[in-house]
Amino acid sequence: MGSDKIAKRTLVLLDSNALLQLYKGVHLFEDIESALESSPEYICPDAILNELEKLSVGKGEIMRAAKLALEIAREKCKTIVTGEESGDRALIKLAAYLSEKGERVLVATSDRELRRKLSILGIKTAYYRESQHRFEVEAKDVL
Repeated sequence: MGSDKIAKRTLVLLDSNALLQLYKGVHLFEDIESALESSPEYICPDAILNELEKLSVGKGEIMRAAKLALEIAREKCKTIVTGEESGDRALIKLAAYLSEKGERVLVATSDRELRRKLSILGIKTAYYRESQHRFEVEAKDVL
């Protein structure tokens, strides 16, 4: 019975572009938790942190956004090593693996192509809706 409870949690994998929205004042975590009506476990693959680290040594607004995203990701997310260089491949690989293990997985991303690839695999996403200035969860009723 205890394993049923673990399998029912939602794991939210975060893409770098979702985390970068924090700099613009988007309430990423609050939006997802409100849509799910629960507090999920947030996961950030190592490749995503690497992408943010590279951006954080640049200049201007993207550098500041990346530094904020890194700080918050390290504070709020569990890091999982995937061995992938590409953030997208890391997210796809990790989401597929966790789904196969029976976990409820959601990937937060603003990348349309990544969303399409995840959809083919049956992985649900949370995506940034520009017109609403917030993240929305796709088909939350099936999570």
